[in-house]
Amino acid sequence: MSLSLLYPFLAALLAFGDTKWAEEISSRMDPEAVAWVKEQLLKDSTIERIKKAEHLEPASTKPCFNADIPRCQNYDIAVCISCSVPDSVWVELSRELEKINGAFVLRGLPENSFRKLSEKILSLQKLGVNAPIQIDPKFFSSNQIESVPTFLILEEGKIDKISGNISIRYALQKLSEEGETQKAKHLAKLYQGDSL
Repeated sequence: MSLSLLYPFLAALLAFGDTKWAEEISSRMDPEAVAWVKEQLLKDSTIERIKKAEHLEPASTKPCFNADIPRCQNYDIAVCISCSVPDSVWVELSRELEKINGAFVLRGLPENSFRKLSEKILSLQKLGVNAPIQIDPKFFSSNQIESVPTFLILEEGKIDKISGNISIRYALQKLSEEGETQKAKHLAKLYQGDSL
């Protein structure tokens, strides 16, 4: 990476009081490069401009866009899952979810990192996982999800759920026998008839 590209980033870190970066940089760059960066930071007014900018009012309080994001309730079945679940389970469940208008739901970001999430999603996509993946911590808490994978079917205030390392076919069979929703019974019949 060119030092000229790295410089604005380092200036921003210094402006906001983060000096830990200097130790990291010095252990990864040659001494001449470290000296150049320090010299540039001292003589440039970028740091002062960044500090002043943090006190500015936003130009508008209007949102940038209005996203119409489908919620878990818009799917016939939701599978609450975690990034710690083996990839092979993700792949098998995804194949079934793609057939029946289903989605995966995560409680949150793995290790609170968008980077880790994107890496996980990319690796899953390479393995063939194409079912939608949503992040919805409220869905977990409102449905009292305590283990993963958990399979949920929501219908007009009724909730059918079952947990375990099982197939969607088996989950639907059990939910149709023991659950309250008509949707579970309908989906189970579709699966029994192998029309999916």
